[in-house]
Amino acid sequence: MTIEIRPVTDDEFPQYAKAVSRGFGNHLRDDEVAGRREITDLSRTLAAFDGDLIVGTNNSRLWQINVPGGSIPVAGIISVAVHPTHRRRGILTRMMDTQLRDLHERGEAIAALYAAESVIYGRFGFGVGTIEQALTFDRPHTSFTPPFEQHGKVRFVEPDEMRETFPDIQRRALEKRPGVIHTPSYEWDKRRQASTLEGGNHTPFNAVYEVDGRADGSVLFTNDTWGQQLVTVEELMAVTDEAYSALWGFILGIDLISTIKAPKRPIDEPIFWMLDDPHRLGMSTYPTTFESLWIRLVDVPIALASRKYLTSDRLIIEVRDSFCPWNEGVYELNGSPDGAECKRTSAAPDLVLSASDLAACYLGTVKFSTLARAGRIEERSSGALLRADMMFSSELAPWCPFTF
Repeated sequence: MTIEIRPVTDDEFPQYAKAVSRGFGNHLRDDEVAGRREITDLSRTLAAFDGDLIVGTNNSRLWQINVPGGSIPVAGIISVAVHPTHRRRGILTRMMDTQLRDLHERGEAIAALYAAESVIYGRFGFGVGTIEQALTFDRPHTSFTPPFEQHGKVRFVEPDEMRETFPDIQRRALEKRPGVIHTPSYEWDKRRQASTLEGGNHTPFNAVYEVDGRADGSVLFTNDTWGQQLVTVEELMAVTDEAYSALWGFILGIDLISTIKAPKRPIDEPIFWMLDDPHRLGMSTYPTTFESLWIRLVDVPIALASRKYLTSDRLIIEVRDSFCPWNEGVYELNGSPDGAECKRTSAAPDLVLSASDLAACYLGTVKFSTLARAGRIEERSSGALLRADMMFSSELAPWCPFTF
């Protein structure tokens, strides 16, 4: 039977929501469907129908993503799954093709997703957009050098206050960091609900760092004192260096704990350089650094013109993109710290690369020269790689703390 790919109707949504959960090996209760429907734009859904059965799912939500020099709209791709009964039939490829064409028609220049299997999305033109690290601390070896000076105080906050204050702290703390998609309102509501659960070592604690009544930092963590003697930092945000030091000092100073884990941190985390014994900053059981958010340039010239660049320069870039053929071609990029222009050209290219590799370089995650040494980028003009490295560099390492 022919597989039909299309958005779902309101009547079909309950089956669609359960199909999404089934695709990830989970069950969805009937009473959970309404909550999913409230945050779903049906026009952005895609389902693969085998007759009346939904056997594949895809969806997107429109958010904002930080890029060097500002922020732009991004289509956050979610709920991508094909049921094990219908694998290896090209369903995922058809859904991604339909979705990216739709996003292009909507004028959305960038898409982003988290990949359950990283081998899949390169063939659709996605590149690694952010890299994270997982930190593990041995509690007895966490003294700072030099000791930091603290002018404020750390205090616990109740769930309602967390819901009111944490989003603003996050916004201020991440204002200049590329790759950030700020946590949406419905996710903050879920965190508030999780914080109201009573008992158990999975109920999070919330605390802020205040100076003169102003909250300049926040931390959300779980504390398994009597079980694994483990503190897990789910999120730590700091607007100032003082708040950063104070919150880490607070977490690393919790008594009756042997281990502190922070599984989702940026790769330019300063904490390594603050420890008296950095050798004891251990590795977790999974890779310490790993790919995180994946980026897709749906419209190359608009995406390149929508960010600012560290240095002023002109590059001619040939982009190869068989999956989104409207991107195929040679582009002249004129970029500077004040803005950029990008247009098609017939000039000879300085660099030749795929859409997925351009996406990996877009936020400053990886250098063009690094990918060239990996055999992924061709330099046609001497010195072009170094110039591109300098143009696309960012002050802070790209990072996205919100997982969707």
